[in-house]
Amino acid sequence: MAEPSPPLVAVLDTGINPRHPHLAHVELRGYIDLLGVGPADGAPRDAHGHGTAVAAAIFRDLPRGRILAIRVLDERLRCEHATLARAIDLAVGAGARLINVSMGTTDPLGGQRLAAAIERAVGAGAVVVAAVPPVGHGWPADLSGVLGVLPDFSCPPDQV
Repeated sequence: MAEPSPPLVAVLDTGINPRHPHLAHVELRGYIDLLGVGPADGAPRDAHGHGTAVAAAIFRDLPRGRILAIRVLDERLRCEHATLARAIDLAVGAGARLINVSMGTTDPLGGQRLAAAIERAVGAGAVVVAAVPPVGHGWPADLSGVLGVLPDFSCPPDQV
């Protein structure tokens, strides 16, 4: 009997470097640059490195994995609410079972825009994990059905 495919994980972040050694066991199932500023050849990239680090942390102890990388953050690590909502919808449409959102906002308008996308994701059976903003609350982490996470500053960065 064939081993089932691992679930598709969508990482909404700065992009990805699929050739990074920490991701050697991960299959890149797609790369979408919603900022439209990537290389002309459409090759995956991560000029900042954060998306690659997040993916490495997610897949650290898994024997294999499948990832959909969606670039939503610019070099200043900023993202428009509408872009993030679109990325969530794209992840759901691609069949992602886990959607990692490494950002958040305290802007109520942003929370309203993200609520509908989160509702669609959760309704489709996806698990959404989102960073809690430094102020301790915000969206999408505070939305129903989202697992909000805080950084663990006791974990050394070289352990990723």
